[in-house]
Amino acid sequence: MNRVFRIVLVFYVLSSACNTAIGQESAGGELFIQPYVKYRQENLRWSIAGDVKGQNPNIYSELKWKKIRGPQIGALIHKGLSEALSVQFDMSYMAAVTGRVTDADYREDNRQGNFYYEKLRADKGYTLLFQARLQYRLYARPGISIIPFLGYINKYQHLYMLDNDIPLVEGKKLESTYNPNWNGASLGSVFLFDVKKLDILFELEGHLTTYYAEANWNLREEFTHPISFKHRATGKGITARLYLEYPVGHNLYAVLNTDASYLKTGEGTDKTYYQSGVQALTQLNAVVNTSFGIGGGLKYKFF
Repeated sequence: MNRVFRIVLVFYVLSSACNTAIGQESAGGELFIQPYVKYRQENLRWSIAGDVKGQNPNIYSELKWKKIRGPQIGALIHKGLSEALSVQFDMSYMAAVTGRVTDADYREDNRQGNFYYEKLRADKGYTLLFQARLQYRLYARPGISIIPFLGYINKYQHLYMLDNDIPLVEGKKLESTYNPNWNGASLGSVFLFDVKKLDILFELEGHLTTYYAEANWNLREEFTHPISFKHRATGKGITARLYLEYPVGHNLYAVLNTDASYLKTGEGTDKTYYQSGVQALTQLNAVVNTSFGIGGGLKYKFF
């Protein structure tokens, strides 16, 4: 997470520099904070081939984390730099309280010749999400505003594979982990509609990311620990959000919001580390992450 804190620092320095540059124009810039709570569901799946050419077979092993659900808490901070320019930060933490994971291996192409399958618990772990953006109010008319933005996204997860009621291996505890990290740039726009007292905000953004993950398969004695294998790839994705804001007091607004996102990598690499010192390389076919959240919070405008 050191990378995230460095990015926060960079955006803080940039926003301070912009404030200085624009001088008096930015003196009255809007500032608000919006703490929120959501209920979120995450799904993630990946597969590898039998070799670096994506063959023998084309899908050798496949992992799927399904319905990883739990509460998410976060805060959105917005600071106006001028009448049109602003910066915004969104930081959140989600705790996984329910979920399952499946692990399947195949001898033949296209998921044929299945020789291993387990369905395990995944009701532990967390997701950290940090987003920062620089926004510009491009169009403003009564009842509607269009605000494009350029941003940064960092999404980190700590996912588990855990024993069911009956241990996978007698006398040992399964506590394998997989830690995916999506890191990259975002480009999108906010569409703001004023309907009497109600503000409706719709956001749409695309992402271009790098993908890096580390895994610790703790019961596989032939693998090294705490890093058994690594995944690397590049990815892209899309996120949509909807906010409904209604005034409930002086500078205070009740906010209902929902969001959905889809992230997917292209082909990448899977590098496995063995206790013998051997390193094995094969093709990472793809990683897919879908996410949905719904909740609400309060928005307070300082000025």
